[in-house]
Amino acid sequence: MTIRVHGGAATIENVPVVAFQPGIFQTTGSGGLPYGVVVRADGSFVSPENPVARGEIAGLFATGLGPLTPPAGTNQAGFPGQAVPADIVVGINHQGVRVVGGEYAVNMIGVYVVYFEVPADATQGPDRPLQLAIRAADGSLILG
Repeated sequence: MTIRVHGGAATIENVPVVAFQPGIFQTTGSGGLPYGVVVRADGSFVSPENPVARGEIAGLFATGLGPLTPPAGTNQAGFPGQAVPADIVVGINHQGVRVVGGEYAVNMIGVYVVYFEVPADATQGPDRPLQLAIRAADGSLILG
């Protein structure tokens, strides 16, 4: 693989190519802790000061969720209706939650949005673990 930036280039050998490599985009919160980039239904970003409410649908920004339907082109921004057909799993506070769906982010490259519902009985408060995975055909989880 060759990476080109600002006229320079670097070649990296033996880069594995896999169907899925889920990852959550992160930002740094107060105290230097990493937080997943999550938006509320009103479009505002989730933070300790702006938490997701119980029962609310939120969108998690991710990468590595595999092929789309209809497909995405190399280095082409997403357009409306590009769904993730893979079996997405989201966990909050070490418990699985209902995944509403996943799609390629409109006007972005390599960015997916996974919509999930915060359970009505979810423990509230900052610093709750957030996990993303893909369930493989054999039932195993490919963790992000």
